[in-house]
Amino acid sequence: MEIEFLDAADYSARARLDEVTDEDRAEIDRAAGLFRALGLLAGEVDLVDALSDLSDLSDSGTLAFYDPEQERITVRGQELTPAVRGTLVHELTHALQDQHFDLGALLEEAGEAGMSFVADAVIEGDAMRIEHGYVESLGAEDAAAYEAAQVTSAADVAGLEAVPDALVSLFGAPYAFGDLFVQVVTGESGPDVVDELFRDLPASEQQVFDPVAWFEGRPPVDVAVPDVGDAEVDWEGPFGVPTLYLVLATRIGPKEALAAADAWAGDASVTFRRDERSCVAISFATAPGEADLLTGALESWRATLPAGTAVVGRAGDLVELESCDPGTQGELARGDQDPFVLPVVRTTLLQQWLAEGAEMTAAACFAGRVVDELPLELLTAASLTDEELAQVSETANAVALRC
Repeated sequence: MEIEFLDAADYSARARLDEVTDEDRAEIDRAAGLFRALGLLAGEVDLVDALSDLSDLSDSGTLAFYDPEQERITVRGQELTPAVRGTLVHELTHALQDQHFDLGALLEEAGEAGMSFVADAVIEGDAMRIEHGYVESLGAEDAAAYEAAQVTSAADVAGLEAVPDALVSLFGAPYAFGDLFVQVVTGESGPDVVDELFRDLPASEQQVFDPVAWFEGRPPVDVAVPDVGDAEVDWEGPFGVPTLYLVLATRIGPKEALAAADAWAGDASVTFRRDERSCVAISFATAPGEADLLTGALESWRATLPAGTAVVGRAGDLVELESCDPGTQGELARGDQDPFVLPVVRTTLLQQWLAEGAEMTAAACFAGRVVDELPLELLTAASLTDEELAQVSETANAVALRC
């Protein structure tokens, strides 16, 4: 395994997106149509430029990266600052993962099964676990320098004004959810469970999105792929809880979206083309008695789209959705924060209560009810007034008594 230190220009050339071919652009254009069909984009959006901006973030917002194909870590510059050392620990963890579990094969197999989010979350969550441990070993001055660099990286992400919110959210989701998921499972089951996660990935994205599902061993229900007749099929596979949540949260709000995502029990989806339009059809299984909840959320979501874009229906116990690219009509306002912040807050509360010795059932009850009962603005605020802190404390204490 090689570690290569490059100057800024050479690092940028290595980290940035490769040249986009005509075939790549056609595929990206189809993806833009699917994003519009799901209400995640609106109007004229050049996803090639957006992906290029995200590639720029992989350059300007990173200090090192590991390439499993080359078995090489590339580092920006020659100076081993605290931030570079922390990043290097993270990337060395990826190298160690690769030696034991063959990351290339793991990612390829996960991608073919529609489980890339799960694999990425486990891989990044484990590396962040080791990075956190290293940072905790630093002295006060080095720790402060490391934290200052993280603030700068967050500013880079916040500066992606030209990139659709959905892409920014999806880009960061495996890191946010993977970090918390690995913290929760190792906190309860010990560090050796990480090897188990690599050998046997969580059974669904739901188990990473909400770690309670992993501890309960909650498997996804098998669902048949929707029949789209003689349409030209592009891809078949799971749609997943994070995408369902993001689609709903973008249009109808995080709280309603989280309740609907919690109703999920399994799905199957197919992307296809009809009349030259990119389309998606999804069949959702739901937890007992929860089909009306998911149906209602999808109907509310459908009503925010251009007329004729989507159809929501029921087939027995399944909730069905079909949606096609409405074209460039309509607008989508940018959000003030990442829609994923609410489920992240819920898992953070779960992790904190478990760390204080609560049983899983009580911790899950506490986290879920606090998120449900407190106003969204208090749950996601960067800071709180004394009055707001009192409200949060009062609600948390009342919930704790009930759980």
